[in-house]
Amino acid sequence: MTAVVVLVFGRICPLRPGAVWRAHGLMLCWPAVTGAFNLPAKTNYLYLCRKPASAAALDLLGPWPMYLFAGAALAMALFWLLWLPARPTRA
Repeated sequence: MTAVVVLVFGRICPLRPGAVWRAHGLMLCWPAVTGAFNLPAKTNYLYLCRKPASAAALDLLGPWPMYLFAGAALAMALFWLLWLPARPTRA
């Protein structure tokens, strides 16, 4: 983790254009793989099939399946915020 921070913020290996979109796309692969496992195994990993029975932070994102899309949008917003300090500067 420290090496990544030094490489990016030290401008040794700056982020390329589209890095945020690629990272978000790769992050969305994990729920897709998990969802493919959930169906035949009848499980609910990552709460992809339904919300937990007790109150949770997912309640703030809406009903199923809308909270899946709201969570993906929230993740994109957080990726973008993390990208702001590392974005390329114009010379």
